Formats: sequence, C-alpha cells, structure tokens
Amino acid sequence: MVFSDHEGYRGKKEYSSVGGCYYSCKMAVLEALARQGVQAGAIVLREARHPYIPLGVFNVRENVRGAMQQPYQEFEDLKSALTDIGPSMELPMSRFVEEGTLLRNHLRARQTTLDSFGT
Repeated sequence: MVFSDHEGYRGKKEYSSVGGCYYSCKMAVLEALARQGVQAGAIVLREARHPYIPLGVFNVRENVRGAMQQPYQEFEDLKSALTDIGPSMELPMSRFVEEGTLLRNHLRARQTTLDSFGT
C-alpha cells in the first residue's frame, strides 16, 4: 500500500490522511530547514519492508531527522532525482508516482511559457 499526503504554500485545511506520521515528518524537515536558514520544499518517500513493523511516529521523526543531516545531492529536475533513488527502493518508483498525488502532478505539469500569456 502507498499512502500520500501533501500541502502547498497555503498549508492544510484538514487533518492529514496519513495521520501523525505526516506531522512528525514535517517537523523534522522544518527543524533542518530552520537550522540551515533556508526555505524549501521536501518530498519524503518511506518504505516499511518486511519484517519491519512501524511502531510509532517517533520512528518516522528520528529517521527523517537523520536523513536531513546527510549531505544532499542536486539534480536537474524531479525526474532525475527519482531515477537516482529508484534502485534503492523495493517498490518501483512508478507506484509512488501513480499512487501519490504530489509526484504525479509535478511530473505531469507543463511549464508555462511567456507565449501562453499572449502579447
């Protein structure tokens, strides 16, 4: 099963369908961004592989905190980043894209050009 949730720059209006894991993950990302003094977006992909049993939101928070302390990599675009991390995931990246609204929308979005506004 793939669960997903997201928020834009206006925030969320309702409680996350993913529950507390969403907020503990968000907290860990925001802590790291505040420490770095930057504003950014983040996409977190997480797998619970057999025989692992998710035991609580603290586990998500601490794992994301650990991930945010690692050196980062830069990519030309989202597709390149997903292609890079794909082999380290058990599920095919296509599952995350097909079943998660945020990734699907970002990958299908077309950049608006100046021509589309007319002159």
